[in-house]
Amino acid sequence: MRNLLSFIAVWGLLCVAPSANAQFTPTPPLPANIESLLKADTTLRVEVTEWLVTGNKKTKSYIIEREMLIRNGDTIELKQLHALLDESRRLVYNTALFTAVDITPVLLENNQLSIVVTVQEKWYIYPLPNLQLADRNFNEWWNTYNADVSRLIYGVRFLHYNTSGRRDPLSITLNAGYTRNISIQYASPYSNRSLTEGFSLIASYSDNRETIVSTSDNNKLQLFKTDNFSRKNFVFGANYMRRNGFYFRHQIGATINYTAVDDSVVILNPRFFNTEKTSIWYPDFTYKLQFLKVDNVNYPLDGLSFSAGVLKRGFGFTGGMNMTALDFTVNRYKPHGNNWYSAVTVAGQLKAPFRLSYLNNRAFGYKEYYIRGLEYYAIDGPVSALAKYTLKKKIAQFNIPVPFKNVIANRVPFQIFAKVYGDAGVSYNTPETETRLNNRFLYSSGVGLDILSLYDMSLRLEYSFNQLGENGLFLHITGAF
Repeated sequence: MRNLLSFIAVWGLLCVAPSANAQFTPTPPLPANIESLLKADTTLRVEVTEWLVTGNKKTKSYIIEREMLIRNGDTIELKQLHALLDESRRLVYNTALFTAVDITPVLLENNQLSIVVTVQEKWYIYPLPNLQLADRNFNEWWNTYNADVSRLIYGVRFLHYNTSGRRDPLSITLNAGYTRNISIQYASPYSNRSLTEGFSLIASYSDNRETIVSTSDNNKLQLFKTDNFSRKNFVFGANYMRRNGFYFRHQIGATINYTAVDDSVVILNPRFFNTEKTSIWYPDFTYKLQFLKVDNVNYPLDGLSFSAGVLKRGFGFTGGMNMTALDFTVNRYKPHGNNWYSAVTVAGQLKAPFRLSYLNNRAFGYKEYYIRGLEYYAIDGPVSALAKYTLKKKIAQFNIPVPFKNVIANRVPFQIFAKVYGDAGVSYNTPETETRLNNRFLYSSGVGLDILSLYDMSLRLEYSFNQLGENGLFLHITGAF
């Protein structure tokens, strides 16, 4: 819940954008003539002699064809046709370039088949106002800092999700306020002729008015703040990406980082950089393996995904910012019928050496690696593991008409899921930096609502209970731009 104004602005823009499905819909049955032919001969094979794409004004046709399990010239068993069409629709939809994807088989003479792919493109260009929170989440800003507007970060952001029509996003951000930031990111995942290799680039500079200098014994972040800017960061990096098939992705990256802080930060926490220096240059070398086979990348209800990564920070192995880190995440999504669904997540991190700089020692409470119900706490440590379970049911689905005439849109779709959940985790920390939530089994549970709408953006309302006897309502937004 960091980018508030951008979220609101996108929703406003999308109300005049092409009507967008709130969730990927099932593939319709095969046409009646194909079903009749299949019933008459279950061993029949057909040849794809025609392959057409319509509706793509910006996106190159070969980017769509890249995601298809059926290609022109293929000979397939007719009994496999529906499954191949269904999975192809998922793959095309999960490019995040389209609001709707339809694939229609047309039976021709002599057991020949025509495949017609019809897509409806999203809006790709978003010049947006940008309003962010300086804090880790909305609840921390609202309750801990009493919704202090001076902690807001404001600016502008330009996004183009399909710059050349090859699914290559470009993002330019310029911020002021509590943090000053300028950044540019570009990715070209399909740069070679066979559409298997690509690259990405990032450059960013920021000034922060406050620095998280340490974590208290009570797992609260301790801040150092001055009237000026107490921390500067510079990042420049590049990644090489490879995707041979449909589901596995490989990414190798290198980044140069520069961080400088006020002298008082290192005095207050000598382990901030694990050195007496107040500024430091260090490289990051990364490798990430990802498997992604789900019905909807933004809000999965069916499928499997996992990722594993290796990070080597610095040129050495001990002291300063040097670190070697391993991490993994596994997600299993399963439909149970009658609009019931479940999701299981297992994740973990391992960092070496165990005596890390403060900046490298983070575990629960940062980004999406947290235990629901413990969002107010920061739990550090070089070794951590997390498990989450969610059971949900879709309780409502409806459309709200757009209240003015336009040639582009006529409705805003919504789906609402009610859910119960439980989380558990543990984070090991060394005795010299141990806090009350380290080295103990942590758990929480709760109930909530997920509200899914345009372009699969979701608002999560969660009322959580934790083992400390605390409870409260937490707000999260995912899928926003």
